[in-house]
Amino acid sequence: MGAVRARAGVPDAEAGVNDDPAGAFARLYMVAFPFARRLAAYAVGAADAEDIAQEVCEKLFEDWRADPEAFEQPTHLEAWIATAVRNRVKNHYKTTRRREERQFVFLLSQRRAQTSWMDPDVAMHLRGLRRAKAIALANLSEPRRECFLRKHEDDATYAEIAEERGISVKTVQHHIAYAKKAIRKAEQRYLREEA
Repeated sequence: MGAVRARAGVPDAEAGVNDDPAGAFARLYMVAFPFARRLAAYAVGAADAEDIAQEVCEKLFEDWRADPEAFEQPTHLEAWIATAVRNRVKNHYKTTRRREERQFVFLLSQRRAQTSWMDPDVAMHLRGLRRAKAIALANLSEPRRECFLRKHEDDATYAEIAEERGISVKTVQHHIAYAKKAIRKAEQRYLREEA
């Protein structure tokens, strides 16, 4: 990228950064945007890569405006862009995953709000969800299954379950969290297969 940067006319340390600040950043942008887009496209695809590259360039402008000398060396610029793209890609995946989980919870709550007498398809769907939950519970280890059932079927407290099983409250919480995660994954798998 250093050679590309030089061809773009990005000012070096000898040229003086403040000669034409607007033009200097415009030239820097013309090099940084395609580089950031290319890096992001490896991870997220072309459509989202444009957005990520634009966010990186906005951040680049803010940082460049605060300290233009920090971006004089091409290696500093390349490293900065690579790090910024990597961070934006991670954020993209986190928000995408959260959005999908929220959508799943919403669809699941909608399906559960409907009753089976309303529609035979709903009855089949609810039966499939119950079967997925039962299979997930059957696949759990005995301590995890018992802790989950005592908590959610018998409405026992964590302390009661821990005392009965002779384990710590933290272990009971861990068993129940693992069981919930396994059930959620089984329900998600069922909904994906059904769709």
